[in-house]
Amino acid sequence: MTKITVTAIGCLLVWTGSVAGVQDTEPLYRVGRGGLYRVVDDGDDVRLASRVALPKKSVHVDPVYPADARRQRLEGVVVLQGVIGTDGTLDGLTVLRSVPELDDAALAAARGWEYDLVMLDDRPIRLQFVFTVNFKVD
Repeated sequence: MTKITVTAIGCLLVWTGSVAGVQDTEPLYRVGRGGLYRVVDDGDDVRLASRVALPKKSVHVDPVYPADARRQRLEGVVVLQGVIGTDGTLDGLTVLRSVPELDDAALAAARGWEYDLVMLDDRPIRLQFVFTVNFKVD
C-alpha cells in the first residue's frame, strides 16, 4: 500500500521579488511568523495583521505515486511554493525541496488543487504559500 500525505504550511520564507510565472498586476501577500504580510520588492515586507486563517483547500487531487519510485520503495517529502490566486487556483509552482523522482507527481497534483478565496478587506488577494507532499510506501 502507498500512502501520500499532502499538507499546506504557512510560508515561513523571507521572499523578495516576484514568483516565476505569476502576473504581478495585483499585490502579493504571504503568511509568516507574526501574521499576514504584503510582499514588497525591497524585502521589507509590511505586516498587515497578526492573526490570519490559513487558506482552505476546496478541490484536492491526489498525487500519483510513480511506478518506478514505488518499486524502489522510494519515499520523501517534496516541498512546493506557489501563489494562491484571486480565483483560488495555484500559479507559479516551484520545487523548494526536491526528491527528483517524485517532483513531477507532486507538481501535477498541485496544479489541480483549488483553495477558498483568501480575503483581505472584503476582496480576494494573491497569497504566496508553501505546500508539502509526503510520499510514503507502507
